[in-house]
Amino acid sequence: MAQLIKLQDYISRYELDLYHYSSEYPKLKKKFWNATYERWNEDSEEEQIDDDILFEEPSKLQSFKKALNVKNYFKKSNQLEEHHEAKVEQSYDDSITIISKKRLNALNSEDDLKQLFLDEILPIQIRWASSTALEQSPLKRKYQYESALKFFIQRFPDNYLCMYKPVFIIRNAPIELDTILISPVAIHCVKIIEGRDNSVMVASNEKFWTEKYMDEQSKILNPLISLDRTYNIVKALLNKNNNEFPIKKLLLTKKQYVDFSTIPYDLQVIDKKSYSDWFNSMRKLSSPVKHSQLKAAQILLSSCHTIAKNRVEVIGNNIVDVEHAFDDKEN
Repeated sequence: MAQLIKLQDYISRYELDLYHYSSEYPKLKKKFWNATYERWNEDSEEEQIDDDILFEEPSKLQSFKKALNVKNYFKKSNQLEEHHEAKVEQSYDDSITIISKKRLNALNSEDDLKQLFLDEILPIQIRWASSTALEQSPLKRKYQYESALKFFIQRFPDNYLCMYKPVFIIRNAPIELDTILISPVAIHCVKIIEGRDNSVMVASNEKFWTEKYMDEQSKILNPLISLDRTYNIVKALLNKNNNEFPIKKLLLTKKQYVDFSTIPYDLQVIDKKSYSDWFNSMRKLSSPVKHSQLKAAQILLSSCHTIAKNRVEVIGNNIVDVEHAFDDKEN
């Protein structure tokens, strides 16, 4: 799973310590996967008894979670930091979820197990990209189901860092960009084109492109307008910091065709004809997360816009939890 280091203008724990969390998340995910895989392979009859114990006695579930040895990295110093520590430990502990053996037994193959695992861990990634121990952004529920977000997170390996439609502060104004996918070898500024299956997107230098589907035609906004803006801002930020990490522009569609009279030299176009080869090559990139990759990502994160509020407040000698203020009202 690619690591979601920034979700629009939400606060992200990767902003606090990119180097720590970029290595911590794969460890957490591996522990969760090992626990899930072991339960899937355990004897069904014995595990069913264990399920009953887990659901009847919460302390047993907590003991199981503690057995995963999730480490707390924060030291006690004062009341607020102690609360911080407890929050961090709780967030890690809550991230280790136990999938019911009944659900595991209903699976037909290991591939089904992998997909269930990806679906279970997706909310954890989104939580990491919308909260820290002390702050939280009001998360819209749509992100739990947004197909493009799931694609970037679930279909790429851990060595990719994803900034999903991040909001940057440019000349004191917030600007939402296209998705930025940071691999160990390059930054990919990605614009996804959406349309009818098997339609043809006819490119143009004008403000609008034409989508042709059978005998019908419709107009779509030229996707290169926002893609060029994303690329230029990313390039300017890196240049300002004397960073020469490679940047690429990528126009992506899985189920449509793109018709260019002449493809710009600095643009990579991936459509239905080339999608499979491109996707396989991206997934085969086995290089570990690199220092140069993290350095480039840190430059971008430092220029992002963030909206968040405290999850706790100190009133006198007491700490008051204010998380309830962030209940999502969206249907």
